[in-house]
This record gives sequence, C-alpha cells and structure tokens, in this order.
Amino acid sequence: MQRKIFLDIACFFQGKTKDRVIEILENCDVNAKIDIRVLIDKSLVTIENGKLWMHDLLQEMGREIVRQESPEEPGERSRLWLREDLFNVLKKDTATKAIQAIVLKSHIWEDGYQNFEAFHEPFSKMCNLRLLIIHDVQIPNGLNHVPDDLRYLEWFSYSSRCLPSSFQPKELIGLNLRYSGIKYLWEGRKLKCINLRDSNSLIETPDFTGFRDLSNLIEIHPFGQLRRLVELDLQFCQSLTNLPSMTTEMESLKILNLRGCSNLIEIHPSIGQLRRLVNLDLQDCQSLTNLPSMTTEMESLTILNLRGCSNLIEIHPFGQLRRLVELDLQFCQSLTNLPSMTTEMESLKILNLRGCRNLIEIHPSIGQLRRLVELDLAFCQSLTNLPSMTTEMESLKILNLRGCSNLIEIHPSIGQLRRLVNLDLAFCQSLTNLPSMTTEMESLKILNLRGCSNLIEIHPSIGQLRRLVNLDLQDCQSLTNLPSMTTEMESLKILNLSGCSNLIEIHPSIGQLRRLVELDLQCCQSLTNLPSMTTEMESLKILNLRGCSNLIEIHPSIGQLRRLVNLDLQDCQSLTNLPSMTTEMESLTILNLRGCSNLIEIHPSIGQLRRLVHLDLQDCQSLTNLPSMTTEMESLTILNLRGCSDLIEIHPSIGQLRRLVNLVLEGCQSLTNLPCMNNEMESLVLRGFSNLVEIHPSIGQLKRLVHLDLKDCRSLTNFPSITTEMQSLKTLNLTGCLKLRNISEFKGILKSLSTVNLVRTAIEKLPSSIDCLTALHTLNLEDCKNLKCLPSNMDSLGSLEILVLSRCSKLANLPETVWKMRCLKKLYLTETSWLEGIGFNGIISSSLQYLTLSRTSFVSLPRSISQLSNLETLDLSHCLYLRSLLELPSTVKSINAQECYSLQLSHNGGRYDESSGRVAHTIFHRYLQGLLCRKTGNETSTKRTENKYRIEFQIIIPGNSIPSWLTYQRSSNSITIELPPNWCNSTWMGFALCARMDGYDSFNGLKARVRAFRDQCHEWPHDYYAFGIFDTIFGSGQICLMYLSRDDWFAQVPNGECSKIEVVFGAGGSLKVLECGVRLVYEQEVKEFNQTIAQCGSNNTD
Repeated sequence: MQRKIFLDIACFFQGKTKDRVIEILENCDVNAKIDIRVLIDKSLVTIENGKLWMHDLLQEMGREIVRQESPEEPGERSRLWLREDLFNVLKKDTATKAIQAIVLKSHIWEDGYQNFEAFHEPFSKMCNLRLLIIHDVQIPNGLNHVPDDLRYLEWFSYSSRCLPSSFQPKELIGLNLRYSGIKYLWEGRKLKCINLRDSNSLIETPDFTGFRDLSNLIEIHPFGQLRRLVELDLQFCQSLTNLPSMTTEMESLKILNLRGCSNLIEIHPSIGQLRRLVNLDLQDCQSLTNLPSMTTEMESLTILNLRGCSNLIEIHPFGQLRRLVELDLQFCQSLTNLPSMTTEMESLKILNLRGCRNLIEIHPSIGQLRRLVELDLAFCQSLTNLPSMTTEMESLKILNLRGCSNLIEIHPSIGQLRRLVNLDLAFCQSLTNLPSMTTEMESLKILNLRGCSNLIEIHPSIGQLRRLVNLDLQDCQSLTNLPSMTTEMESLKILNLSGCSNLIEIHPSIGQLRRLVELDLQCCQSLTNLPSMTTEMESLKILNLRGCSNLIEIHPSIGQLRRLVNLDLQDCQSLTNLPSMTTEMESLTILNLRGCSNLIEIHPSIGQLRRLVHLDLQDCQSLTNLPSMTTEMESLTILNLRGCSDLIEIHPSIGQLRRLVNLVLEGCQSLTNLPCMNNEMESLVLRGFSNLVEIHPSIGQLKRLVHLDLKDCRSLTNFPSITTEMQSLKTLNLTGCLKLRNISEFKGILKSLSTVNLVRTAIEKLPSSIDCLTALHTLNLEDCKNLKCLPSNMDSLGSLEILVLSRCSKLANLPETVWKMRCLKKLYLTETSWLEGIGFNGIISSSLQYLTLSRTSFVSLPRSISQLSNLETLDLSHCLYLRSLLELPSTVKSINAQECYSLQLSHNGGRYDESSGRVAHTIFHRYLQGLLCRKTGNETSTKRTENKYRIEFQIIIPGNSIPSWLTYQRSSNSITIELPPNWCNSTWMGFALCARMDGYDSFNGLKARVRAFRDQCHEWPHDYYAFGIFDTIFGSGQICLMYLSRDDWFAQVPNGECSKIEVVFGAGGSLKVLECGVRLVYEQEVKEFNQTIAQCGSNNTD
C-alpha cells in the first residue's frame, strides 16, 4: 500500500497540501495517514509548510515505474496525468481495466489543446478507476456510465446543470464539484464528503436523511438528523434565504460557516441548541437584521464572527456565552449600541467593533471583562466618549480608537490599565487634551496620537511612562510645545513630530533621552532652532529635519552625535551654513542637504567623515564651490550635485575619492570643465552642462564606467575616443548635444556598450568602426537632421534590435544591409520624406516585429512588406495620402491608422466607408486566418501574451461609427449581451470588441473590462478580464478594434462558459467612448470570408 501512495504522490500530488491529499486518498479506501508517515520516515517524502514534497529524481523514478507498466500504450498503465495521454487513449479507444487513477489539471493556453466533445462514455471501460480529478477541462459526456468502483470524484468547473441519469457509482465516497454550473445533485448514499463551494447555480440539494455517514458537507433539505456532521460549510451560498431547524440530534457539529450568504434573512432559533458548536461564521451576511437568542446550551461556542453584517440592527444579549473567546462585529454599520457584557463572559479576549460607524455608546459593563486582551473601536465615528476602564480590565493590552473622529475625551480611568501595551488614538480629531498618564500604566509601549489635529497640549505626566518605546505625534498641528522629557522615559526609541507645523520649540530635556534612536521633525515649519544635542543622546541614529523651512541654524553640539547615521536637512531653505562635522560623527552615512537653496558654503570638516556614503547637495543653488574632498572620505560612493546652478568649479581632490562610483552633475550650468575622475567611477551624469565645451581625456580610462549621460550639453563640440579600456560601458547618451558633429572612431571591440543615443545631434555620419559595438542593442538617431548616410556594414551589428531613424531628413538612402540585420526587431521611420523614393528593395529581414512609417507620404504600402514574416505591429498614423492597407502579412496584430483619411476599400474601390468598416474587417480576418493556418490539431488560437493586461490584437483607424459587422452595438461606453446557448463550443475563437472615441488623450490609454455573469437570478459577476491599449495617442473620429482570444478568456474564467457578458470601455483625459460593439468570432465565418476573398481574386483575374 505504501508503494501505491508513493506512486500517487509522484504522479499527482507533489507540492499539494498534506491534509488534502490524506482526505482524497482515504476516500479511496487507503490508510493514507499512516502510510505517508512511513514514507517520511524512509526519507522518500518530506513535508514543508504543510505540503508534500519528494526529490525530483524520486518523482521521476515513480513516474517512470508507471510508464514502464506499458511503455507504448498509456491505456494499460495504472495512472494517467498528461492531457495528451488521456486524449490519445480515448481517441484510439485503448482504455483498459488497468487504469486506476486520473488527475488532469489543465490550462487552456498550453500548447496542444484537445477537444474531448466527441467521446460519449470516455471512462466507462476503466472498470477499476478509483480516483478521478479534473480541473478546467471540458469533457461534456465525462460522467456518462462512470465505473461502479469509483471512490473519489473531483471536477472543478463541471459545466453541466445536473449529473447524467447514467451516473451511478455505487462506491462513491467523496464528491467535489467546486465552481460547477450544477443545479441538482445526485443522491449517493455512501457519500462522506460533498464540496459544492462556488457552485452558484445550485438551487436544491438532496434529502440528507439518507446520508448517515456524511461528515463534511461543503455547500439545503433538512439535515437535522446528521448526528456525525462535524463541519457544515455553506460559504457564499448567495441564494440561501434561511436555514432549516438545527435539532439536538446534530450533536457533533463544531463548525458552521455561512460566510458570504448575502441573502440570508434569518437564522433558525434552534441554533441555540447546538451544544458542541465551536465556530459560527456569519461574516458578510448582509441581509441579517437580528440574531436568535444565544442560550447557555451553546456551552462550547468560542468564536462568533459577524463581521460585515451591515444591516444587523441589534444583538440579543449573549452574556451567557461563558466560553466565547472572540467576538467580531467589525463593519456592523447599523448597530447603535451593544448589550450588557456580564462577568459571565469570563473567556472573552478579543472584541472587534471596528467600523461600527453608528455605534453611539459602549455599555458600562464592558469594564467587567477581566480577560479581555484586545478592544478594537477604530473608526467608530459616532462615539463621543468611553465608559470607565476599571482595574477589573486587568488583561487589556490593546485599545484601538483610531479614527474615532467625534471622540471628545478619554475617561481618566484609562490611567489604571496596568497591562495596556498599545494605545492608538490616531486621527481622533476632536480630542483637545489627554488625561493623566500615571505610573500605573507601567506596560505602555506604543502611544499613537498621529493626526489629532486639535490636540493642544500633552499632559506632563507623559514623562513618567518608563516603558514607552514609540510616541507618534505626527500632524498634531495645534501643538505649540512639548512637556519635559525626563530621564524616567528610559525606553523611548522613536519620537515622531513630523507635520507639527505650529511647534515653536523643543524642550531642552530631549537631550537626556539616552535610548532615543529616531527623532522625526519633518515639516515642523515654525521651528527656528534646535536645543543642544548632548552626548547623553548616545543612541540617536536618525535625525529628520526635512522641510523645516524656517530653521536658521543647527546647534554645534550635533557634531557630538557619535552614532548618528542619517541626517536629513532637505528643503531647510533658511540654512546658510552648517556647523563643524567633527571626527566624533564617526557613524554618519547619509547627509541630505537637497533643496537648501540658501546654503552658501559647506564646512571643510566634512572631509573628515570617514563613513559618509551618500552626500546629496541637489538644488543647493547658492553654492559656488565645494571644500576639499580628502582621502579620509574613504566611503563616499554617491555625490549628487544636480541643479547646483552657481557651482563654478569642482575641487580637484574629487579625483582622490577611490570609492566614488556615482557622480551627478546635471544642470550645473556654470561649470565649464571637469577635473580628472577616479578609475572606479560607474555612473557619470553631466546632463544640462550648457557651457561644457570638452570632456577631459581621462574619461577614456574609466574601466568601470557603466552609464555616461551627456544629454543637453549644447556647447560640446567633440567627444573623445571610446577605447577598449572602457570595457564596462553600457549606455552612452549624447541626446541634445546640438554642436556635436563627429563621433570619433571606436578603438577596439566594445563588448558591453548596448545603448547609444544620438538624438538631435549635428553628426553627419557614423564612424565606420561601428562594427566594434558587438553588443549594441539600441541605436537612436532620431532628429539627426545632418545625417547623410549610414555605414555599409550595418549588417555586422549582430545584436542590434532597435534602430530609430525618424526625422533624419537628409538621409539619402537606407542601405540594403539594414534588412540583413538578423536580430532587428523594431525600426522607426517616422517623417522620413525620402523613404517613398527608395522603397524597400532588398527587404529580407525575417526578425522585424515593429515598424513605424508614421507621417510618411506613401500612397500604397510596398508589396515587399508582405515578406516581413514576423511583423506584428505597424504604425501608419498620420499617413494622409495612404489609400490601401491590404498588402499586409497575416502576422500583424496591431495597426495604428489614425488620421489616414484617404483609405480606400480596395485598389479599385472608393474612399473608406466608416459604416462598413471593411478595412478593419479584412485585416482582422486575415489575422484570424493566419491563426487557423498555423494551428495544430484542434488548437484555435495562439499562446497568451506575456503581459495579460495588454491586448494581443488591435487596429486603430479613422471612423465615425461602429462597423456594421459588429453584431451587438450600443451608443454608450458599455454593452451587456445575453449569450446564445452553446456559444462556447470548440470552434469559438474569441470576442471582437470595438469602441468609437471622441476627445483627446495621450497618456492614460484605452481600457476594456469584460465581465462574465453566471447566476441568472442575481447576476453576480463571477470573473472578469481587463486589458488595455497604452502608449498611443487617441483622438476624435477614431475607432479601435480589439480581439480577446479564447486563450485569454479561459485563463480568467475557469470553465469559460457563462450566460451573459458585460463589456465596459474606459478612457482618460478628455477622451470619451461614444459607441461600442461586440461580435463572437467562430472558425467557420473566418473560413467563409477567406473563400469569398479568394473568389473575388479569381474573378478579378478573369
């Protein structure tokens, strides 16, 4: 038997939850729990995070044992787990009694999709079949005459409305039909486990009086006689309105789960007789208005979950529930008060009332709950005060009052809560003061007063809280000062005062906080100075003064903070200088002075900061020079001087910073030259050096330089040679160097340089040594208006995938070698007026996937474009003279033909007719025909795209109405369609979706959402698929056609089928969707369309 279980795990259950596997196998009459323990002891199986695992070699050995049972014929093996094996067995009719188990968990977008519809009784010959598990595979007749010995059946997304009359497995013990469309259930007398979760079409269950062995029912006929029933799970049975009587005969019931039964109106009073019920879950039962009495007979009830019962008006007194540990009333928004909490509720530890926004008062009896550990009243917005918190509440550790916006005062008795650890009063905006925090609050560690915007003062007694670790006063905007922070606050580590915009001063006693690690004073805009930071603040690591715009000076004592790691002075705009940074600041790693716009000088002592790693001086616009950067600054890695517009020179000592790898000098407009750089530099950003004339030759020796950015260095006239010493260089950006006419020849093979940007430069030609760039991936020459030719050896660029030649107006030709580049995938030729003259002679590039000819003067596309066998995206926007789009390869998935107003129906036809939409129709069907031509077996579509939120196929063309061939249309941005019977058959290919737009948007894109509806009664959406078109400028007078393939649909909707869909289009900016349309696409209509095209072609030839 252990061998049998070993093979089952190897073939089916690797990585599956141990308890789930045991449940399945024990339903197959196997003592799985003991046998799995033996396999674990023999190190054949392990358990990690509750899941079963075996080594890959052991798994392959187990599967090979099964294969060797019959190497040539899968129908004679004991186990089948591959879709193609099962399909071939059924197709060849070779099933035998050897087959004991089948587990088929399939994804419709995988290669090799098979159609199982033709098999009438697929499993009838497998007379020893004991285990059948199928997930998301459509086998319509799969349950006709299943074998009598079948013990466990699991079929996710079983699509039929009922089990067939021939379904009579006499030994069936376990039945799992999750996500099914079933309405009525077969009555099997031996069933022990039934799971119908998420089967939203279920309208009637069988009479359970005959199911004497039933121990687990998951998703009603009276069931009060089920003595052994332990767990009843009716989660998300959204059509249930009431429950039958729960009699005393249900003596074993421990768990009753009614979560998400949103139409359940009442609970039968007999529930109060369930003596052994431990967990009652009524979460999100939104139609419940009250509960029956919870009597002393419910002596075992431990957890009562009423979260989200938004219409629950009152709760019957339940003070007799002695063993109740957790009571969850979160988001019971109709509750106005609570019943008495008597001392009999001696076990209650957690009481959650979060989000009970209409709760007016808390009953005083709450103070008698001796064992209550957590009380959550967050966002109880109608509460104005709290009852007395007596010393009897001796166990309370967490009190959450966050967001109680109308709470005016806190009862003084709160100071007696000896074990309170966390008091959260964040966003209690009506609080003006706090009661005394006495020494009795000896356990308090966290006090959160964030967002208490009307809090005027903090009681001085706060200084006695010896164990307080975190004090959060962020955005307490009415606070003007703080009380004394005495040495008694010996545990305080975090003090957050950020956003206290009226705080005028910090009490000097703050310097005595020995354990303070983080002090946050961000945006304390009224602070003008800081008190002394004494050596007693020996633990301070983070000091945040960001945005203290009126801070004039920093106390010199800051230099004594030995453990300070991060000093943030960003946007301290009134600071003109810094105090001495002594060697005592031995831990300082980050110094942020960004935006200190009036900072005139940096103290020379900064050169002694041995551990400083990051120095940020961005936008220090008054700085004219930097002090010497000595070799003592041995850790400095990043120096940011971006936007230091008055900086005249960089001290030569910068070349001695051995670890400096990232130097940012963007926007230092007053610099005219650069000093020598150290050889360790990895990133050099010199953007916006409008006066920089030349680059120091030493740049060619930077062996580790990866990124060199000289964008918008408008005075730069030449660029030094890039030698093989720059072996790490990956990115070279010379965009906007308007006076740069020549690029020096490359010296030697450069194996790393992958991106070269020469946009808007004055270069006339590229160096012939460009073939040295063996790793070049992207070459951007956009708007190089003086460029006259490309090198003839372009085909030597074996790694080039992206080539941009847009707006190169003087480029005389496009050498044939361009079309021979074997890796070229994207070619941009926007506004290339010379292009029509040279055509596309010699075009043989089979790798090209993206081609843009936007704003060119083509009247018709060159026929040679049809040779681009991998072309997927074609941008023809603003081709005002273009008449025809018919010479395209069938691989094209995306076409942008915006503002192509001269489009015609064909070479002999008239102008484009928006109402017929024939251009879009023709291109679309050619694409679909390409899919059919490439398919194998019964496959109907290609694999899904890697990004599931981007549409696979799209066309954007001029148009003022939805094309007539879109079957369903509506003048709105949404449309709902009742789908015909059997619409989702094997020949269905997908949905064609169309939208007509008005307005303009260049950023947000066009988005579509398709929702599937299954439940006819309540129209509850089961699943949805969302996707969009981005990176495209949309405008008025356009229509967009999209294709949602069968692959993508099945990936989101488990069994694919539904009774209705809703399509909703969304757009951003001023863009609006005025009309939309939908069509269901089938193979036959695509074949018929192409036959029509072929006949038209032969008629024209005749």
